[in-house]
Amino acid sequence: DTFERVARRGEHFLSAPSITPVHLMKSAYENYKRIWLESGHPARELEIPALYFCHVGEDAASTRRDSERSLLWYFQTLARVIAESKDPTKVPEAYKFYARAKGNLEAVTYDFLHQEVVLLGDPQRVTDRLQQFREELGLTYALCWMNFGGLADEAVRGSMRRFAEKVMPRFK
Repeated sequence: DTFERVARRGEHFLSAPSITPVHLMKSAYENYKRIWLESGHPARELEIPALYFCHVGEDAASTRRDSERSLLWYFQTLARVIAESKDPTKVPEAYKFYARAKGNLEAVTYDFLHQEVVLLGDPQRVTDRLQQFREELGLTYALCWMNFGGLADEAVRGSMRRFAEKVMPRFK
C-alpha cells in the first residue's frame, strides 16, 4: 500500500527490510516499479534503495562470533519495547510497524537472518548477496548498517575495511 502511494506520486523511498525475506521484498519492489512506470514517471529516475544490516567477517565463523549477539539483541530489544506497552495505542508511533511484527521479532534467529535477509559473511558471501539483491530485487543503492546492537569497535572497523577493500571494488 505504501509503495503504491509513493510510486503514484513519483516519490522515492528507503526501505529497511530488517526481517523481511528477499522474496517478499521482491514483490513489493516489483509493484513499486510497475506503478512508477504506469504513472508516467521517467524510468531513468527509478530508484530501489534499501538499508541492510551488514557485517563482513574474515570467514563464516568469525562473522557469526562477532555479529550474532549484537544482531539478536537489536531484535529482542525492539520486541521488548513493544511488549512493555500492553495497550497498542501506547506503542510509540515510530514502532507501530514493529508492533504488528512483534511475534516475528521475538522468534527471529541468526540463521534465518543470515540466509534470508541481511548481509553477513566473508567478503565473497556479502558480494554474492549484493549481486543477488541487484539482480532479483532491482536494487540500485544499498546502505549498510555496520554498527548495530553494540558491536565491538574493532569488529565494526574490520568489517568496514573488508567491505571497502574487498566488496566495493566489485561494484564499480
